[in-house]
Amino acid sequence: MTATITDLLDRWNNDEGKPYKGILIDVKAYDPDHPNNIGCMCAQGQVLNIIGGWGFDKLNNSAQSDADTEVAKLLNISRAHSILLRQINDSVSGAPSTVLTSPVDVLGDQWSKILDFFVYLDGMDRAAWNASRGAAWNASRGAAGAAAWNACTGRRMERRTGRRMERRTGRRRGRRTGRRTGRSRGRRKGRITGSRSTGHRIGHE
Repeated sequence: MTATITDLLDRWNNDEGKPYKGILIDVKAYDPDHPNNIGCMCAQGQVLNIIGGWGFDKLNNSAQSDADTEVAKLLNISRAHSILLRQINDSVSGAPSTVLTSPVDVLGDQWSKILDFFVYLDGMDRAAWNASRGAAWNASRGAAGAAAWNACTGRRMERRTGRRMERRTGRRRGRRTGRRTGRSRGRRKGRITGSRSTGHRIGHE
């Protein structure tokens, strides 16, 4: 980093020097008589103004995508890293300098791999990006389709298995009930017949 960037980072870490949020430059707050007052500019706007030499008109009229790309070039970072700088600046109350000086605080312990991936994305042309996006979409759609099919098949199998179990259980219950009923009836008949015959015999005697 050059001294200019270092000074800018020091300014961001100062409570009075935190960048504006939400837009490259706040037109209403900009004072042409004091062009060095950059408090009306967001983090990207200050980088573009101080390091890139962008004036009021260019900051006010440029597309955000162009600003993302130019900030990445000026800071020698990836475009995704530049966008991250903008997003953290606009959404977090703390100083956005941590995005550049301590990315682990923003991205976690895998920050190095994530930054490498950001750089990899910058190296892809539009055709490669479209191809990878299509492959990712097809893969996700295929996985979703497979999951839906497995879920549907699973439900069918569960229903079929349940029906089979019900039929088997019903048959077993029927057989057991029949056996028990037959045995109980036979036992009852035997008891009743035996007692009657014995009774008759006793009575005849």
